[in-house]
Amino acid sequence: MPETVYRSTHPDVLTVWRAAEEQADKVISQRSALLEELGLAGHRSLTQGPRILGIEYPRDVDPPAGWRRDREIPTAIVPHRRTKTGADIGRRLDQLTLPDPRRNLPGGMPHMVWPDNVGRTYWPGVRLLGDALFVTWGCDPETDDHTVTIDLAVWERVRLSAYYLAIEAAEDAQEARS
Repeated sequence: MPETVYRSTHPDVLTVWRAAEEQADKVISQRSALLEELGLAGHRSLTQGPRILGIEYPRDVDPPAGWRRDREIPTAIVPHRRTKTGADIGRRLDQLTLPDPRRNLPGGMPHMVWPDNVGRTYWPGVRLLGDALFVTWGCDPETDDHTVTIDLAVWERVRLSAYYLAIEAAEDAQEARS
C-alpha cells in the first residue's frame, strides 16, 4: 500500500515514460521474433522483472538443442549456457531486457531509496493515469533517505485520495470504451 504519492504532467517526465513504453514494445516484438526463430513460438515466457528466465515447455518432450530443464521449475526450459548453442541463446535473451522507466525519471525522482532507519530498499510503483504519471512509495523518500531531493516544479506530492480518484477515473474511462 502506498504511503507517499507524487504526480507529474511535466512534458519531460511524460517523454521519458513514453520512450520507455515504445522501447518495451520493441523488446516484446523482438522477443516474439526470437522465440519464433528458435521454434518456440506459442510457448509462454517466464520472466523475472525485465528479463526472460526461461520458457514453459511440456514435461514429456525433450528440450531442443541448447536448452535444458530448469531445476526449480520442471515445466520450464532455460538456455543450457555450458553449450555453444545455449550460450548464444542466453546472450540473445539477455539483450532483450525491458527498460525500467523508473531509472530515468527527471526532477530528482529516484529509482530506489534506502531509508536510514529501516535497513531495506524501496522501489516505487509507476503508473500513467490519464495525462499524469503517478509514482507511489511505501515510504517517504524525501524524509527516509536524506540524499533525495525531488523537484517540486516537476513533481507534486498528492494525497492518497487523489491517487485513488485518478485510478477510479481511469477505470471508468476504460469501461466506457469497452
